[in-house]
Amino acid sequence: MAALDDKLARIRERGELGYWGERVWYQIAYATRLSRIGQGQYDELLDAVADGLLAAQTTQGTITKDVAQAVEDEMRELSADAKRFQLVAAAHAHIDMNWMWRWDETVAVTLDTFRTMLGLLRDYPDFRFSQSQASTYRIVEEYAPQLLGNQESGARRPLGSHGLNLGGSRQESAQR
Repeated sequence: MAALDDKLARIRERGELGYWGERVWYQIAYATRLSRIGQGQYDELLDAVADGLLAAQTTQGTITKDVAQAVEDEMRELSADAKRFQLVAAAHAHIDMNWMWRWDETVAVTLDTFRTMLGLLRDYPDFRFSQSQASTYRIVEEYAPQLLGNQESGARRPLGSHGLNLGGSRQESAQR
């Protein structure tokens, strides 16, 4: 497996991969993890696929759409195993309250973010959004309380947080 990891690193080091190169590189990286879970059952296939990508980079200078699709076809046997897992992602918006913008800009960014996230929550029932800065809720409360709506629906649950996201020296001073 170390040899495969080395090949994946060499593919990345050879420069900009572009859309198709990135796409297939991440598929192989994920498949490598699947193979580890399965006691190396896909190692031989993945090693051959990585060799093919390295060769394509050498001869063509990049990973083309045709090369990427050929790799995807070769890895199709992993499909069932790959789909056994569920990826859970929660959107989070970090609004930097200490950035060098005026208060009215902070308010506008906060309200725009909340409007966008509420639209996504409305359009995609399984969508989840995390906003952990209490100060953003204060802004919404003051400038657009209608955005808070019915908190009892369960769609929005407040998270425990600081008033601001702490970073750098502020975090250090908060720890002292």
